[in-house]
Amino acid sequence: MRAALTVVDLPAPSIGLLARRARIQKLLLDSRGLNVTQSQIADLLSLASRRGERPHLREEALLALDVEADAARALQLARANFEQQRETIDARLLVRAARAAGDLAALAEVARWLHETGFEDQELAGIRT
Repeated sequence: MRAALTVVDLPAPSIGLLARRARIQKLLLDSRGLNVTQSQIADLLSLASRRGERPHLREEALLALDVEADAARALQLARANFEQQRETIDARLLVRAARAAGDLAALAEVARWLHETGFEDQELAGIRT
């Protein structure tokens, strides 16, 4: 697991990379490193906000779910992200957040989308309303 930190340790990391670093640091119980990473993320999100951008919903949802253990916020962010991006990772994230928050309506939303689009993913195959 510590080797994974070296992979995501770059001089000018993206928010996506920082989110992954934070998740690893949380698993490793590296609170000092996690605090630094969260500060870097906050700075980048603040900069994006000042520019009028909100491009990091997926990463924000991942952080809320896996680092902050805030299922309700993660679900809100994952839903907003799913409205913009409908890649496999986005559907899976919405399902994870919905399950963590105990939100059956969100699970039904993904199940409907799977049915309507014919999208197939082994991990999402068991999603039912």
